[in-house]
Amino acid sequence: MSAAFWARIVEQLRRGDGAVVATVMRTRGSTPRSVGSRMAVLPGSAIVGTVGGGCGEARVIECAQQVLQGRPARVVEIDLTGDPDQDEAPICGGRMEVLIEPWQPADLVDAERIAAAEARREEVAVVTVATSRAQGWSPGQRTLCLAGSEHECARRLGLSGKAAVVLGQTLARREYRVYAVGSDGMITAERSTGGAEPIAAELFFAPCLAAPVLAIVGAGHIAQALCEITFAAGFAVTVLDDRAAFANPERFPRAERVVADDYPGVLGLLPRGRNAFVVIATRGHQYDEVALRHVLGRAEMPQYVGMVASRRRAKTTRARLEAHGIDRARLAAVHMPVGCDIGAETPAEIAIAIAAEMITELRRGQPRPPGERGQ
Repeated sequence: MSAAFWARIVEQLRRGDGAVVATVMRTRGSTPRSVGSRMAVLPGSAIVGTVGGGCGEARVIECAQQVLQGRPARVVEIDLTGDPDQDEAPICGGRMEVLIEPWQPADLVDAERIAAAEARREEVAVVTVATSRAQGWSPGQRTLCLAGSEHECARRLGLSGKAAVVLGQTLARREYRVYAVGSDGMITAERSTGGAEPIAAELFFAPCLAAPVLAIVGAGHIAQALCEITFAAGFAVTVLDDRAAFANPERFPRAERVVADDYPGVLGLLPRGRNAFVVIATRGHQYDEVALRHVLGRAEMPQYVGMVASRRRAKTTRARLEAHGIDRARLAAVHMPVGCDIGAETPAEIAIAIAAEMITELRRGQPRPPGERGQ
């Protein structure tokens, strides 16, 4: 999810306007978007994000507009199986359940907390009562869950202390989950309380995942194209180079940060860990290896590391770094040559190949709800 999503919600609420957030809560069969996909519907029919487009999204927008007009939060089932004899029939063939909930100016503090947590790359989730069959819970009842606040989150929703532990574990795993709530405030796997206890409500636990971070080492032609493409795909991009004539905001208007400084000093800004991506594409082999050594020498590597190189150069680079003591398993994790093999030649084509490989790695590394099939 792009950081711009919650920033836009904050902007709306600060103006005194409302917004409706639609989030895919469940899927069955083939669907255009996975659980957790969000779309905001604003007054005047403006939208931010998508839950899949087509007639299914049109139905979600229609329901969201009703919520904007005062209808309470609701869960809407979108049938994408369609009638194959109709020209407008959906082509996915599955079903989605979408939680549609209002955000009002009174919710500004929570929206700001989400935006701030994402900016700091801290874990945060929206926990909403999606459906209710008993007193004590009402659809749309909502609170936030942040690291260390799971007991307060549970208390606000009338849940047990044991439920708080489960929420904390779910937040740490960054999982989207639907939980069944028993009348005793205990939560279990969705649509089942594991016994005779009737279901009093359903909770949707929806993490707000910060945008993946990409650092491009080198500010050449490939970097320019890659910055544009990955920005459009929702990455927060930083560009690093030792040449101010190349590394500047004029050449990289989509970059969140552009830094011109000497190697290897600038490499201290490279991200690491989950959702961190590094692509090395400097103007010379010696700079590439300096950057790659730096990445491989740190205790924690990024989720993805790629380096622009021919197959021959990739082979010799691996051999040289291994001879200098770099761990073979770490070297094997580097995408080198970088990018999907699509026969790319131009900088734009190479950037597309790199972005495709990055997105493959991003989706592979993202948590999915139990039972959800790959789309």
